[in-house]
Amino acid sequence: MKKLLYFIAIMLIALPAAANDGLYVGTSLMVDHYPDLGLLYMVPGGDLKVGYDFNYFALEGNIMADSHDDKLFNYGKESRGFQGTSTFSAEYIDVKIPIAPSNQKKYYYALVGVGLCSLNGHDTVTLESAKYSGMVYDLGVGFERYLSPHVAFNLAAIYRTVRYYKDESQGITTTLSPHLSDDLITVEIGFNYHF
Repeated sequence: MKKLLYFIAIMLIALPAAANDGLYVGTSLMVDHYPDLGLLYMVPGGDLKVGYDFNYFALEGNIMADSHDDKLFNYGKESRGFQGTSTFSAEYIDVKIPIAPSNQKKYYYALVGVGLCSLNGHDTVTLESAKYSGMVYDLGVGFERYLSPHVAFNLAAIYRTVRYYKDESQGITTTLSPHLSDDLITVEIGFNYHF
């Protein structure tokens, strides 16, 4: 037990030393993969983030979106007959925690987060719109490589679990029972600027 406490104390002292404390902003290009829609179904997207690094952990607010064809609205056992384009968007907060000893140039982290999401669609045949809203849950890993004292290259892989609880189509809100589920895997590549 004494060795375990000693190890934890050493890790708490050593791990946070790599990250720049304080405010940072960032942007990333991302590829979202929807496993339920096929092995090769991947769509581009992007995000903006603002975070604050407290040395032992960081809090990060994100806004992300991707845009794709009608497959996302038609997934599942029963096709919803949607023909058009759809946009998945989310606003969420992640907590980033150091997971490996780092130096002043590298920072390895795990992240966990939660937020709000929506799936908006426009049917190009009927001209109707559809919108589902719900929650998104993040779990991922990543690393930052500092290119200068302020600029860092960021690479992360995130598993997102999405649950849609409301159908807000045609201006009428109804509760989805059972809720719709979707999972996606996001790979993001971008840059963060640490003030």
